[in-house]
Amino acid sequence: VCDNATLSCESGANFIGNGQGEEHQRGIEIVGVNNVQINGCNIQNFTYGIYIKNAINITIDDNTISNNNQTGIYIGEFTKNSTFNNNTLGNSNSLNTQSRGIWMRSANPTANGGGNNLITNNTIFNHTSSGIYLADSSDVNNISGNIIYNNTNGIINNQSTSTTIRNNSIYSNSLNGITLIENS
Repeated sequence: VCDNATLSCESGANFIGNGQGEEHQRGIEIVGVNNVQINGCNIQNFTYGIYIKNAINITIDDNTISNNNQTGIYIGEFTKNSTFNNNTLGNSNSLNTQSRGIWMRSANPTANGGGNNLITNNTIFNHTSSGIYLADSSDVNNISGNIIYNNTNGIINNQSTSTTIRNNSIYSNSLNGITLIENS
């Protein structure tokens, strides 16, 4: 994907990996670019459904992201001012391979130039680790209006500060709805 790109899958385009679990297999990779929109896509059977790193002003909305071996949406370092809205992230097969719906890692607004991301109005279910996982100083983000259920943990915030978590519907997770760990 390049700068200022829009990928709209209105005609029902599918991105389907081989499901073999290769370490770095990505359905859509957004790295080192700005102003990208991805919407209406069905992405499944990769290691990462959507992989984002070193990117600004990314909009991911109205996608179905399922059955990936690691994570539905990975948001890595230097990712900021991005919106993740109205996506469906889950495992729909009996293997439950997708461990995290959304994994935000090192998206720190000061040290790593990230943060100020919105995770809103998503439906996130059936993950073996967590629906949403913030780690390693993924600071200054907003998580609101999501429906998060049937995961091991709903939301885990591990060493990430100044993130607003509000107005989410979090239920039927086997361990915790919201877990705050060390400096969260």
